[in-house]
Amino acid sequence: MNPTKLHLIFFYFSRDITFDYNENLLTQTYHYQSKVDFVPLTRMNDYLKDLGNASSRASFGLYSSFDSAETESSSTTFYI
Repeated sequence: MNPTKLHLIFFYFSRDITFDYNENLLTQTYHYQSKVDFVPLTRMNDYLKDLGNASSRASFGLYSSFDSAETESSSTTFYI
């Protein structure tokens, strides 16, 4: 899957998602690195905008549709 990389004003954020079909294992890797020691009050709105931008990419949803016959006869385990 495509990694997400954000080079923002105040920090660097990345997310990478991989799925190992042999192990049936989904792995998410996050990296955050601050670029500044503090955020001046005059730049707080810019910081909150960057934080929202990164936060919107920090979640991951899973969806699977099952055939009703399959659901009744077997179970599936998701590891998150």
